[in-house]
Amino acid sequence: MLFVKDVTIPADTKKTSPVEGVIEITRAVIKRIEVFFPYGCRNMVGVQLFWGEHPIFPRNPEAWVKADGYNVIAECFYFIYQEPYQIKYRIHSEGTIYEHTVTLRINMLPIWALYPFSDEMYRMAQMEEFGGEKGE
Repeated sequence: MLFVKDVTIPADTKKTSPVEGVIEITRAVIKRIEVFFPYGCRNMVGVQLFWGEHPIFPRNPEAWVKADGYNVIAECFYFIYQEPYQIKYRIHSEGTIYEHTVTLRINMLPIWALYPFSDEMYRMAQMEEFGGEKGE
């Protein structure tokens, strides 16, 4: 399952008041996180991603992921097992003179795929595929 969001950051958005928002996701496991920085960002656009208040990209809360014309990729395994089923983002562009648009991508694995041969996971796969209990 892939969740994608383009976020436009106004020029000179300060670290102290970054653009904030959420990506709606589902109960699953985050396998991969990608942030695409177009050319022109010049390592001046920074991104942070959180699940609730827990930093997940980068893991150290004081740091920001930055790049220029590069797709930053993190292979991971974050089990999103309870609400909020959202990833919060914070993005700044301190010192820039143009707006920039970054692309956020969250690639997730359905929970039932972790243990595909268990009875419980088989039931969950049916619920996901058919939109409810089988026979409803």
